[in-house]
Amino acid sequence: MIADSSTPFGGNPRDNTNGQDAPPNIVFASAGDQLPDKLGTEPVVAGLDPAPEHAFDRIAELAAHLFQTPSAFISLINDDYLWFKAAIGIDGRVCPLETSFCSHAFSARDTLVVEDATQDERFADNPLVTATPGIRFYAGAPLITDDGQIIGSICVLDTNPHDAPVSDVKMQHLVDLAQVVMDELELRRELKRGEQRERELREARNNAESAKEAMSQFFAGITHDLRTPLTQILLFNDLLERVLDQPNASAADTDYTTKIRTAGTRMNMLITSLLELAELRSGRFELELEPVNVLEVVREACEGIEILSESDIDRLSMRLPDAPLFARADSSALTRVLDNLIGNAIKHTDPDDKVQVCLRLPESRGGENDATDTLDVSGDGVSDADDVALAPNLRSLPARGPGAPDSSSETTHIDAPSILIEIADNGPGIPADLVDTLFDPYTRGPQRASSDNEGSSSGVGLGLAITSDLVHAMDGAIHVHTKEGLGTCFHIHLPAVLED
Repeated sequence: MIADSSTPFGGNPRDNTNGQDAPPNIVFASAGDQLPDKLGTEPVVAGLDPAPEHAFDRIAELAAHLFQTPSAFISLINDDYLWFKAAIGIDGRVCPLETSFCSHAFSARDTLVVEDATQDERFADNPLVTATPGIRFYAGAPLITDDGQIIGSICVLDTNPHDAPVSDVKMQHLVDLAQVVMDELELRRELKRGEQRERELREARNNAESAKEAMSQFFAGITHDLRTPLTQILLFNDLLERVLDQPNASAADTDYTTKIRTAGTRMNMLITSLLELAELRSGRFELELEPVNVLEVVREACEGIEILSESDIDRLSMRLPDAPLFARADSSALTRVLDNLIGNAIKHTDPDDKVQVCLRLPESRGGENDATDTLDVSGDGVSDADDVALAPNLRSLPARGPGAPDSSSETTHIDAPSILIEIADNGPGIPADLVDTLFDPYTRGPQRASSDNEGSSSGVGLGLAITSDLVHAMDGAIHVHTKEGLGTCFHIHLPAVLED
């Protein structure tokens, strides 16, 4: 390789011949001119472009100009060879390490100066000295990484000996240029790392998108395949119930149809939940976010609990402000969230336990002196002081779950003003070993001892996962305060819509 030998100073390092013809290039005819298949300088120059680069050529030119030599090179160690990344006044691209001058600098881990190689017993018989033209003057500095690994050198060469001793200042300049080379190599390593990280991130994104799409297709397919026979089961169960609804039908036969319907209904609920979760996780579930009167949605959700037994309604109360509070949300999704959380609070507590739904701004911590109305859903207008005190007691516990802060304060990831909905109960609380995975799919609460159906579980384990995904899809946060024996309080923060 013959590099452009012009210097940044407008001269030529070979122009020290006083008008005579420039000396011929020093020939490194050893392993041939073929570049080795791989570089042995990992990890410092991993993926380094083997072609000449202007930055390295300029550094070699500066070194040649500094020492007024016709030749200079920057080499990197590749197994048993030196490979020239930049070369000025040199033919050839590699040199055996055993015949190189640089190997002596590597052994000493220091700079090396040879003023006349023919007079130095270490190099007098070296083929690079006995060749025509042969090396007479040499000065080099090793390239050393921060962890002390020698990976190459920067050197200057001349076919004429240099009688004047090389000053310490010049050698320090050569060491400085060696550090510039290392900086350039480090820059390329960081660029390669950045490119690799970008490729990995792009691949990860593509894999994630493919996984989401595959999961969505899988759930869509499996729900379709399950729903077809399920529909038939429920249909034939209806027909069977009509047949058994005769005077001679036994209680056992009727009980079988009830179990079939219960199992089928449960399977249908699981299929629906799986499909909803798949759509949420794949990003295909679209919400219509708009200003929503949260006061109205909360009131309607609570009043919708009328489908439960009268005893359940009697223990549900609301603490709502006089004026409406608006949030940027999807009313259908918010209703689904409230139905699930209020339903869970009633289902997982005893008949004597209280359930309270509170709507407020986070700055107002709710209490007996608040200018809010305590409304009983059953319509009897009776409030319970212990019921009102539920949320403050529970809020003193650390928050857990998506969007939960590190402390018990109510700061969430929502930077803008927010509206807070609380669903609290003084029931048995959530076991500590379930809290951290509470919002993960298939996390189920303990079986209720009072369950009507022996062996029934507390649910399909997808309700809170779907609830959490819906809240986050509305740019909100959800977390829980709970303690066994004290109760549970779910907090939902939604971005507030402020009045003009």
